[in-house]
Amino acid sequence: MSRLASQASAGFFPTPPRVVAALCRHLAPANSAAKRVVRVLDPCAGTGEPAAALARALGGESYGVEINRERAEQCRARLDHVLATSAFSIRLANSAFSLLWLNPPYLRSVPSKPAA
Repeated sequence: MSRLASQASAGFFPTPPRVVAALCRHLAPANSAAKRVVRVLDPCAGTGEPAAALARALGGESYGVEINRERAEQCRARLDHVLATSAFSIRLANSAFSLLWLNPPYLRSVPSKPAA
């Protein structure tokens, strides 16, 4: 995706489905005897596909935070819990989540070179 295209999509860089599928093949649900709830958090959830797939693979709950309102609505169809806000505006309890999935928008301004 070109830089202008990524800016137009608010810095949305979806994780390729093949990458998520490869990760899920290495996960196994928690032992039911442990009675521990597995919680997956994606603080830059996009449309929610990766967090949903990881939570399914682990037999857990899915949580997402998405700043873009349209994508947050798409997340609500896939994730158990979604906040439509900036991840920087929320507070989380220590050890509240078992897994953090993070594919943040790596968009930053590139400083121009000074004129010679």
